[in-house]
Amino acid sequence: MVCGNTPFELDQEIVRATPLFTHPVSEECQALIRWCLSFRPEDRPSLEAILSHPWMVGGEKSGEEEEEEEEEEKEKKDHEEKKDHGSL
Repeated sequence: MVCGNTPFELDQEIVRATPLFTHPVSEECQALIRWCLSFRPEDRPSLEAILSHPWMVGGEKSGEEEEEEEEEEKEKKDHEEKKDHGSL
């Protein structure tokens, strides 16, 4: 769904609605997926609740996204420091 693979490896995981996240997925996203997979239909979120969930409105980033942004910021800072010191 989110990572391009299925979150279940065994039939029992499907029956129990216990997805296995093998790729970095934010806690917000995992919580939303688990909520959508609630065993009892009445416990599942409405479409409005899904669309207003923090992950859907851009709340939390995955660990990979955060690492990429940190790396970009570091590179930008290094570039600016070299520029300030006349190395460029």
